[in-house]
Amino acid sequence: AEKQLMPAKIIQIVPRLAPSIGGVGDYAALLARQLRDGHAIQSAFLIGDPAWQGAARLDGFMIERIAGQQANLLERSLKNLDASIVLLHYVGYGYQKRGCPIWLLRGLQSWKRQSPRHRLIVMFHELFATGLPWQSSFWSAPLQRSLTKALALLSDARLTNLTGSGEIIARLIGQPTSSVQVLPVFSTVGEASAEENLNARKPHMIVFGSASWRRQAYRSHGESLARACATLGIETVVDIGAPLNETPRLPVALRQTGVLSALAISRELRCARAGFFTYPAPLLGKSTIFAAYTAYGLIPVTYGENCGANLDALRPEEHFLALDQTSHGVSQRCGAIARGAQRWYAAHNLAKQGELFADCIERAL
Repeated sequence: AEKQLMPAKIIQIVPRLAPSIGGVGDYAALLARQLRDGHAIQSAFLIGDPAWQGAARLDGFMIERIAGQQANLLERSLKNLDASIVLLHYVGYGYQKRGCPIWLLRGLQSWKRQSPRHRLIVMFHELFATGLPWQSSFWSAPLQRSLTKALALLSDARLTNLTGSGEIIARLIGQPTSSVQVLPVFSTVGEASAEENLNARKPHMIVFGSASWRRQAYRSHGESLARACATLGIETVVDIGAPLNETPRLPVALRQTGVLSALAISRELRCARAGFFTYPAPLLGKSTIFAAYTAYGLIPVTYGENCGANLDALRPEEHFLALDQTSHGVSQRCGAIARGAQRWYAAHNLAKQGELFADCIERAL
């Protein structure tokens, strides 16, 4: 029998939404749409950054901006939005410049005490920083860690994007690892509807992401990028993102698109053969760039040394290429690697995550 959809409403707390650029806001907005369209669960958004400027509605969702980063103001906003379930998208630096949003914890503690019906679900996009003694993150890390622990203890359901992060949360609160649901991030620029033949695609290599990530790809790993182009028969590098200060020097053509809409990025990804990344291999489950490449069935390619152990079932030569000077015969394996990566992604795509979040919400009602 078909599952009966139950109308419900939740409050999603995010640092900011569009027009601000941010992976967490994009993730929350897409999740809200999936919950509404697929599960009849309506979201209202509470913006945690009082300096955020934007519309009062996004895609039909009500938005309220907190007046200031204080526990009592958070409580007031939650009361105005009137829902018994809060989904907090947690990344400490999004709610306080040192990554220590004590006000957020205190406001949620007080809100939960107000009614036994109040339920908190936390998606931990980040846990806490680490740093060297001359960096501020070194000194703020213990407080960040204690805030993560307190929020995990306060929550009725906990989710995160890396298996390693889930293990850390479970240890902090003295619970089994099964008490934390692990969901590698979905693509925030859409998904391909089916696997496509790589040979039918243009000989394009996508380099996508923030200016700092792309600059690192060209400056620190330009030789690896050039080798990847030669190995895979790439004729054009398509650079997608905010303009760089300099024009990278490459042995193939370069097309710099600047900032594009999600739909325009989707068009570029749909017809490209490969995508280059420098994000650390152990952390790929939280990379929206890697998610985008795998969602569209590209061959994800990185530099040779970037093949550290990944706890989220991602392996070089199976789900991505880590090309070094000794890489031979890889062209025959490219199709299998692209398909393996796309199948890995399909297990936690947007629709699957919508189902899992909806299940968490329905259990909390």
